[in-house]
Amino acid sequence: MSTSSWKNYRLFLPQFVKLESSHLLGVYPSNNLSWPLNRFSRYSISKDSLKRYQRATLPLANTMMNEKQSTERYAVVTGANKGIGFETVRQLAASGVTVLLTARNETRGTEAVSSLHGLGLSKVLYHQLDVQDTQSIQALADFIQTRFGRLDILVNNAGTSGVLVDEDGLRALNIDPASWLSGEATNIVQDVMKTTNDKALECLNTNYYGVKNLTQALLPLLGCSTSGGRIVNVSSIQGELWRIPNEHIRKELGNLESLTEEKIDGFVEKFLHDLKNNELEVNGWSKMLPAYSVSKAMLNAYTRVLAKKYPDMCINCVHPGYVDTDSNWHTGTMALEEGAQGYNISKDNLKRNQRARVTATTTMMNEKQSTERYAVVTGANKGIGFETVRQLAASGVTVLLTARNEKRGTEAVSSLHGLGLSKVLYHQLDVQDTQSIQALASFIQTRFGRLDILVNNAGASGVIVDEDGLRALNIDPASWLSGKATNIVQDVMKTTTDKAIECLNTNYYGVKNLTQALLPLLSCSTSGGRIVNVSSIRGELWRIPNEHIRKELGNLESLSEDKIDGFLEKFLHDLKNNELEVNGWSKMLPAYSMSKAMLNAYTRVLAKKYPEMCINCVHPGYVDTDLNWHTGTMTLEEGAQGSVMLALLPEGGPSGCYFDRIHVAEF
Repeated sequence: MSTSSWKNYRLFLPQFVKLESSHLLGVYPSNNLSWPLNRFSRYSISKDSLKRYQRATLPLANTMMNEKQSTERYAVVTGANKGIGFETVRQLAASGVTVLLTARNETRGTEAVSSLHGLGLSKVLYHQLDVQDTQSIQALADFIQTRFGRLDILVNNAGTSGVLVDEDGLRALNIDPASWLSGEATNIVQDVMKTTNDKALECLNTNYYGVKNLTQALLPLLGCSTSGGRIVNVSSIQGELWRIPNEHIRKELGNLESLTEEKIDGFVEKFLHDLKNNELEVNGWSKMLPAYSVSKAMLNAYTRVLAKKYPDMCINCVHPGYVDTDSNWHTGTMALEEGAQGYNISKDNLKRNQRARVTATTTMMNEKQSTERYAVVTGANKGIGFETVRQLAASGVTVLLTARNEKRGTEAVSSLHGLGLSKVLYHQLDVQDTQSIQALASFIQTRFGRLDILVNNAGASGVIVDEDGLRALNIDPASWLSGKATNIVQDVMKTTTDKAIECLNTNYYGVKNLTQALLPLLSCSTSGGRIVNVSSIRGELWRIPNEHIRKELGNLESLSEDKIDGFLEKFLHDLKNNELEVNGWSKMLPAYSMSKAMLNAYTRVLAKKYPEMCINCVHPGYVDTDLNWHTGTMTLEEGAQGSVMLALLPEGGPSGCYFDRIHVAEF
């Protein structure tokens, strides 16, 4: 497999901060630029130890760990109680990063953290921070040193506009977005936007000096990062050099060889002098949001100087796009989820020798990866399925959330829309109903013409449970996972023929029938189809007492769909005749366990048959869900990580494998 096949992918801001140490520094990406990153490294898999020829093989669980990437990561995001900062925290936390959400106002900050905890994002903490206050900065640095001993990611997001605004007057002007972005609105807004000395000072002390002072205080902690420090300075299109009329200033800020912090500070002092003397226009400073524009231009310059000074870190600045936020008085057109994203990056277009160079705003898109992606997630009105939809949608994927119950499905979509995830649609689906399956396939064909991702998540337990009796047993998680609880639960879990058939028709035959119906659409994917079958630790072969069944299911060369179907028919026969135990079938959740073992086997057969796709199965972890009667210990966000990882695999990723969450495991 070529190295390039691992490094062309869609990149998001919370992943942009995870650039490998061999990649870019000192670069400014706007919303149409492209970048490099070995996205797959975040999943604890080394490209050197997982080659394309390993597709549909049985890799060992301990051979593919990228130790550097598997360590815990700690991040700080400033100005994060709302807007892009809040969304950045959410996406980082959803990616498994421990995030310090900082804000000046403690009430707003703690409320923001509470709302994220309510989404299951437990790895978010609050710390007060005013970037204009050196004591506040030092208190944060001391806290990080004591609590974590290092910092891996710093996102300098806090910012102010530098103007007094008549918001009613601004709304009355009804300026179109194109005029804002092009600068044509500059003269129109002069009567409703006033730059004062106090506002300009506040702006520069926040957007430029605040970033500098905080960064300097945290650099020693970033230097201790085990994965290489990442600094992301949130900039703006208003800070691009072409917007500064003064040619001398443009040339000086654009010349990296002679650029220094002292020179940048000198320009800031000159700007403030000219502002006080009402000489901004005559001396060629930006007329639109002058203090804000200058603060961002100087921030971009500082980013380049810093990246040159600390070549072992990845230090970049980013224009988040024209996002609807308080900072632009809600004139923006993009959603917060888009604003917190990074950009499409191709290693062929942006190479290491472009370190500390501000790139032009021409498009460098990898066309294959930049296209819209469409996904289906089954059983997604709650639990792991719902969280999988949320994470995929937050990654920019258009997702069809499917569920049997229309009311629950539409309510789930509405709640995601309430989070700003507008690219989620509902479609009814019962995987046991062939007409329902065909209706979904027809909708996708008509609406999108293809499908890129299928996550088969819908499932049933195959038992009738006395939940009060189960809770009374108070079984510890270790006993559940090891199988020691098998005999203990027999009196509170009953396997009936009807429940077993429902389970097999959902977990195995339902997956097969839906997958077969959607394969033609998946084959039309411009990025290569991805199929993720949500399995379970219960389906691992060592849990089946019958050695013959284990060997047959473990032999890929002779494995076929007909053989798998034959085993299920045998299982149902033995269940009806009360011969499960004597014939060596699993005793714990027998129908569920068999459905998942057969699903794993089917995954391998399918991957072998369609080598151009990435088809894998995944145990999501012991997650607290309805399906396990809330005996699980992991959060939904953790449970969805494996499915999302496999859904977003880069070209050339593994196929025919079984994952225990984000790590390859034995079948």
